[in-house]
Amino acid sequence: MPQRRTAAIILCIAAFSSIVTVVQRKVVWAVLSPELSLSADAQPMVQIGGLAKYTVTVTNRGFGDASSVVITYTLPSGFTYEPGSTRVEEGGELISSSDPYLDGQFLAWGPFSIPRAAAVFDNHFGIHTFVQDLCLESYVDFQLDKALQLVGLGGHATQLVYPVTVSTQGPNPCWVHFVNAAYERNLVPILRLQGEWAGGYWIKPQPDSPGDYTSLAEAYM
Repeated sequence: MPQRRTAAIILCIAAFSSIVTVVQRKVVWAVLSPELSLSADAQPMVQIGGLAKYTVTVTNRGFGDASSVVITYTLPSGFTYEPGSTRVEEGGELISSSDPYLDGQFLAWGPFSIPRAAAVFDNHFGIHTFVQDLCLESYVDFQLDKALQLVGLGGHATQLVYPVTVSTQGPNPCWVHFVNAAYERNLVPILRLQGEWAGGYWIKPQPDSPGDYTSLAEAYM
């Protein structure tokens, strides 16, 4: 039985250049790292002895460049690599057609440099999440995952945070988790700090003395 051969290994290095805008120093340092993901698919059907096309895609969703990236792939039994069939593309542009390092069924390409994600940090897309009345970490994660799908990297995730009163000594652990989880997803968290909700309106805060809201200001701080 003749061996099957791979017609092409198309390595689509799917990443884009972007400008990182410094919004907050600690936010930028938290996200200036590459986040690589790998996927592969093949032509679903091929005649015996024919040519099958493989596509391997590497994506950088982080805000840091990835360097010295080596992509490896092991061909199924019965397949052999077709010399001269490699096409490495970035953004639809051919950047290399060099054959991979070959050892039996094992193939390796690279090293490559994969630019950071396309989205500009602090982009103009945003969405208001709604977790204040169900402030559970699992629900926060669910909401932020959906937010990331909608607004993309560097988008804004706004969250209502309450109640903040004169007796507030520090942030609720769930609020802290919201901020950290947003940073982990390369989202920009925006917190709307509020006082007490009466069910149909916000309660006017009580001053320390007429016109003096020092205690409340310290609680917000």
